Amino acid sequence: MKLMNHPILFITPLLILGIILGFQFLIPLKLTMVGLCSILMLFCGSYFYNKSHLFPTLFHTLITGFSFISLGFGIVQFQRVENQPQHYSHFDLAEEVLVTGTISEKLKTTSYYTNYILKTETLGKRETHGEVLFSVKKDSIKKFLKLEIKLQLKKDLQMSMLL
Repeated sequence: MKLMNHPILFITPLLILGIILGFQFLIPLKLTMVGLCSILMLFCGSYFYNKSHLFPTLFHTLITGFSFISLGFGIVQFQRVENQPQHYSHFDLAEEVLVTGTISEKLKTTSYYTNYILKTETLGKRETHGEVLFSVKKDSIKKFLKLEIKLQLKKDLQMSMLL
């Protein structure tokens, strides 16, 4: 029974719930930051109020749980591509542009293609970030491309191959 009172068993499912909710709902970063800051201030106020009393209140327990749900939600929102304005997926790729990037890793080769992960640095003249699956036909080059090599390509990328 002593294990049931362990705080990690209370915190972990709430954090996981916040992460799941973060993947389900997209909220702008400014609104997420305002929500996280207000919940943090509410949590601190509840903590100091509760510290001066002998027995914890239900209000503090609810605020603690809600703050961990919000923390998991906020972690996911900061990592989502939709909330990162410099990600290449926000740029118009209809016209032909020059893509500059660095090969970050070599993937498993197939019978016809050698696959790489290309980290994009610029798209046209705008700085960007993200990763693209870069496939090279085996008969088009004789040597494998080395890691950390910089490439400049004309955008003839198929958008279905984006990571």
